[in-house]
Amino acid sequence: MQRQPGGRLQRLVRSMSRATLCLLAAGLAACASAPEHQVMRVSVQSPHDLQLVNASALDVFNDTPRQFVDALLDRTGRGHLRRAGLDAELLVADVDAAVAASLPRFPPTPGDVFEDWRDLETFDAHLDLLAAEHAHATVIELGTSVENRPIRGLRLADPALTDPPGILVTGVQHAREWVAGSSALFIADRLAEEWGQGGEADAVLDEWQVIVVPIVNPDGYRFSWTTDRLWRKNRRDNADGTFGVDLNRNWGEAWGGAGGSSAQTANNNYRGASAFSEPEAASLRDLVLDRPELVRHLDLHCTGQLVLYPWGYTAQPSPDEDWLSQTGTAMQLAMEGVEGTPYAIGQMNPRLYQANGLGIDWTHEQGLRSTLVELRDRGQYGFLLPADQLRPTAEEAWAGFVALAAMGETVR
Repeated sequence: MQRQPGGRLQRLVRSMSRATLCLLAAGLAACASAPEHQVMRVSVQSPHDLQLVNASALDVFNDTPRQFVDALLDRTGRGHLRRAGLDAELLVADVDAAVAASLPRFPPTPGDVFEDWRDLETFDAHLDLLAAEHAHATVIELGTSVENRPIRGLRLADPALTDPPGILVTGVQHAREWVAGSSALFIADRLAEEWGQGGEADAVLDEWQVIVVPIVNPDGYRFSWTTDRLWRKNRRDNADGTFGVDLNRNWGEAWGGAGGSSAQTANNNYRGASAFSEPEAASLRDLVLDRPELVRHLDLHCTGQLVLYPWGYTAQPSPDEDWLSQTGTAMQLAMEGVEGTPYAIGQMNPRLYQANGLGIDWTHEQGLRSTLVELRDRGQYGFLLPADQLRPTAEEAWAGFVALAAMGETVR
């Protein structure tokens, strides 16, 4: 039940940028008057509690909450909740500082692309570099975005294999989920750089072709760099003063169903005018339809540390429940084995929440075995994950991906 960041949040993000500049140029003293914003985990016991949180918050960071809401609050909003007697746990004590800490360093850190957050242009350049240096890697262009940016991916396959079954890896349907894009790019990088060395990349590409689309939402991702770090949707002009469609509510499976998305254009879960109205979602649809060899789909998101599988639109189990559960468990264990970071597993609905128009639901309906992973963390930083957690998170995503590839059955 997220709401689109409105004018207040946009002003907040601009103030965060100014705060960052102050810290760099004049030190802490010059920024002492900056407004204090915090993220609180608020307990909600009734629809009235939820309504009060939504009315008091600048933004809400978890969809359709059940027992708690992670809310971005200013002093006034926190006062409203205190007076209402709602229990709350402090997650991010200083959002301005967290934004500053999460932003990439300038000039960008040279060398390893996974040492810091990278902009859209760097993603594209790295895909081009991998394709130029490795014969088994090819850049593909799926289509263009609302603002006419290319939606690009990397296909990786052993040239000696003829039409091997395929795994589709996607990231950044939601613009602010930077670690999802970096983790998807990390998977592509590992498959490109380490193939032929007798390790996990060989084990994968001995059986599979892999298509990695690190940034499904290039317009929103760029906007999260230039204007609003917490932007979620794409950049569709809704012609009513609002912008954006939630791409992960725009897919055709159970699109528009009651309770799992929003018809309100200002809502962060706005589903769009029709199923696949958005070129970003439609480009992925066409890729899946044009490539029947694709039989698995891994969709990367953050946050929550969850391994989830269809369905999202209903609590009824998939006919493939046993396989999905076994695979999810294998992925969970592999990801936890990297650094001990805990991950939970379950069917999207009811484990997390109801959601209609999901990418994994549509690809699963087409016959793919689909999984959605919510990467780090569980609220300490949320979407503002510091760069020093980029590589460990990407290593966890890689471990989960390898476990997914190791599971049997390769026919759609």
